[in-house]
Amino acid sequence: MGSKYPPCLLTAADRDWNIHTDCRQPRYTTITPGSNGCDTMTTDDLLTHLKSLEVQLHQADARNDPARISEILHARFVEFGSSGATYTRAQIIEALGGPSAGPAVRIWSQDYRLHLQESGLALLLYHSAHIGYDDRLVRHTLRSSLWQNTAEGWKMLFHQGTPTLPFAAAQHNESATNPPAS
Repeated sequence: MGSKYPPCLLTAADRDWNIHTDCRQPRYTTITPGSNGCDTMTTDDLLTHLKSLEVQLHQADARNDPARISEILHARFVEFGSSGATYTRAQIIEALGGPSAGPAVRIWSQDYRLHLQESGLALLLYHSAHIGYDDRLVRHTLRSSLWQNTAEGWKMLFHQGTPTLPFAAAQHNESATNPPAS
């Protein structure tokens, strides 16, 4: 009796991704409901993809677009802010894209790391800081985002920012094109 799943699947049907053991680098399979196949990506591909979604939330274009923020954030999204406050998806969408949104914040980010979890979850960790008016890094923060692979693609389910001691800026800012002053 043949399997009802594409041949690239090696694990149970309820998994959204799986590790292919015949590859030098693990590959993760995204299942799109209603499709006849699957999309595979390496760990590096998944890191690049999730980092690009995360970085979109650092950019003024996405931050000022409630529809784009809604596409990226999961319906059950929650954030523990670096201030200690808890925010819902609706509050983030209103704060970032609403009329009360303040001046654009320039964000520096670096040191992205990906930790794969069970059942289509991925934890993205990185450092961020705001780029001050004098182009120096301020408000250094450790960031963690939990991403879930859904029928609509990867969605941010949870985010936390924890204040940290200043860190040395990498040579390349993964969020913006303007490096801080030395």
